[in-house]
Amino acid sequence: MAVLPPKPECSKIFNQLNNYPDLKSELIALDGMTTETQEKGKYRANNTIEVQELGTGDDGMVEFESESIGKYYMIAHTHNSPADSTYSVFSWLDFYAIKALLILNKIKTSKFVFYLMTADETRYAMTINNKNKFLKFFATKLDDNFDMNINKKRVDERDKYYAPYDPEADPLIIEESNDNLQDLKYFLSFLQDNDLGLTLFEVDQNFNTFEKLTYNKQTDNVDHTGCN
Repeated sequence: MAVLPPKPECSKIFNQLNNYPDLKSELIALDGMTTETQEKGKYRANNTIEVQELGTGDDGMVEFESESIGKYYMIAHTHNSPADSTYSVFSWLDFYAIKALLILNKIKTSKFVFYLMTADETRYAMTINNKNKFLKFFATKLDDNFDMNINKKRVDERDKYYAPYDPEADPLIIEESNDNLQDLKYFLSFLQDNDLGLTLFEVDQNFNTFEKLTYNKQTDNVDHTGCN
């Protein structure tokens, strides 16, 4: 039987792990920092020899540097303790950080992997399979690819799932949730319903197993497709 070629998005992950021997141990170490009260982050870029640390701002959140960095190949960060006040999935601000870096041409999308480890004991990797789709959805009036109808939908979807600017709102994805599976279903619905050009993987604690995740609304199940 012929061997099938590797899945492109899975290949981004395993090419990095194979090419950078220090990466797995750095990711495992970062995973151990989710009990701290401030976010922690690490990155690898085309102008770095090894994994580097990201800084943390006064608000306790990691800062994605852009001035001194070449192009990011990998960014990893944590959502930190306490578990009942942090997102178990990527946040709205995480999306906007990636959008800003893409606009600045600071991400090598053909290689890029975005990791998240949380105090809720979730671990995810995300890749960009279609940069244009992602940027079009997040485009604002200052961007060349701005579309008013997509802009309205983005605002509606933002408030439905996150509502980051309205403390009185009741969004689907909340920091106080203790139901990681339901958070994941909401998050995958957001990615899939808006065709964001992103692929999400669940990661085991040893960073050996990566499973592509999709949400099947008919069965109400999260389907796992292994990379290994």
